[in-house]
Amino acid sequence: MDAIIALIPDDAVGDEHLTLVYVDGDAAEQVAGELHTVTASIARMQQPFTADVVDHANFGMNGEDKVAVLQSPEAEALRFLVAHFSSSQWGFRPHITLVQPRPIGSRVRFNRVGTWIDEEQTNWRLGAGTRSA
Repeated sequence: MDAIIALIPDDAVGDEHLTLVYVDGDAAEQVAGELHTVTASIARMQQPFTADVVDHANFGMNGEDKVAVLQSPEAEALRFLVAHFSSSQWGFRPHITLVQPRPIGSRVRFNRVGTWIDEEQTNWRLGAGTRSA
C-alpha cells in the first residue's frame, strides 16, 4: 500500500498534483486514518493559493519524469506539518510532473488537497473543508 497527501491544481489534467508527503508499505496502512484527518484539517485551514513555476527538471530514478519546479511558501509550510509521515527517499522539492505546458514564470493555483491511498482518492476544497471530486 502507498499513500500520499497531494495538493491539486484547479486546472489539473488527469492526476496532476504536488506530493506533500509519500508513505509506503506497512507505514501507509498504519497511518491511513491519520492522513485523512490531517488532510481534512489542512482543507479547513488553508485557503487556495498560487505557486510560481521557476524551473523545469527531470526527476525519477532515471530522470524520466519531466517536472515543473515550483516556488511556494504555502506548500513548504504545509509540508512542514506532514513531514513526519514521510517515508520517501527523496527530499522535498515542490514540483508537478508535466502533463500540460507550464512555462517558467507561469503560476499554478492550488484549490484542493487530497489523501490518495493506492487507487482511492479523497479530495477536499481548500478553505472550505468540503469534499471534492
